[in-house]
Amino acid sequence: MAGADWTRRGLSAAGAAALFAATAGPGQAQVAPSPGAPPKTAVPPDAIGTGLDESDRMTVPVLINGQGPYPFVVDTGAERSAVSAELAAELMLVPGPPMVVHGVAGSLVTPSVVADSLAVGGRRMDNPTLPLLSAANIGAMGVLGIDAVHDQRVSLDFVNKRIVVSPTAARDHTFTDIVVRAKSRFGQLVLVDSYFQQHTVLVVIDTGAQNTIGNNALRARVQHESLNGPPHADIFSVTGQSTTGDWALISAVHVGGFEMSHLPVLFSDLHSFERWRLQDQPALLLGMDVLRQFETVDIDFPRREVRFHNLMTPGQRLTSTGSRLS
Repeated sequence: MAGADWTRRGLSAAGAAALFAATAGPGQAQVAPSPGAPPKTAVPPDAIGTGLDESDRMTVPVLINGQGPYPFVVDTGAERSAVSAELAAELMLVPGPPMVVHGVAGSLVTPSVVADSLAVGGRRMDNPTLPLLSAANIGAMGVLGIDAVHDQRVSLDFVNKRIVVSPTAARDHTFTDIVVRAKSRFGQLVLVDSYFQQHTVLVVIDTGAQNTIGNNALRARVQHESLNGPPHADIFSVTGQSTTGDWALISAVHVGGFEMSHLPVLFSDLHSFERWRLQDQPALLLGMDVLRQFETVDIDFPRREVRFHNLMTPGQRLTSTGSRLS
């Protein structure tokens, strides 16, 4: 079969249900709560989908064939960039070969188009072949995957609600920065020094996932704590396929230089875990629900590091489990 493979697990919370409680506000993670604070749970959503409206999802401006800019979602878990069928028709892009698209619940063949150029943040890709997806499922006009940002730095600015894609560069670290080193695996950045209790956990930063997802290998090692609300959730893929997951509360997960406690995780053996050969080792896709707890998160692919800057949630403190870089 002609064409390349593309992996997409873009997950988003359905509705505005709070995922975290205690001293956190709606949708805020509890990161190392103050001693003595009783753990509380919140109602998890019973459906997880791939589409969000533009008020909930940050995008970057992208030029296609010099036209635009058009809002694209940055998905650090996607191997390839994609374009919506609606935008491709508007720009009259040339049809390309069929492509195998990998979603959370499996894979299927989808049409593609070939653009003359795709430009973002000063970087230009010539003659990219882009699989076609529905704008309603993407929540934007397209997706920027690893192929577009593998040599760039992706800065998530949650204060100003924007994403900036720029060339990699060395930066000074402040006292409120936690810098986590990473290693490359199938094009993804896997954070080092991450563990649950004494067990190593492979943690992937996934800006396309609105919720944090664990695999069954991690679930087997977790002492489940119940959450208020539905115990299960349906997970809908951009491919139109679906799968299911089970909600559970993890007592504490160490990720590089910080600890997350009382973390709601949706457990499911996604097709993505199998695709990246992560199904047999405890693994976690760290979603936007956790990333949003910081003012900024910088993901520097060439330097293989992720910088978490300034925890925003009032009433919480950050427990350092490793050395800070300053």
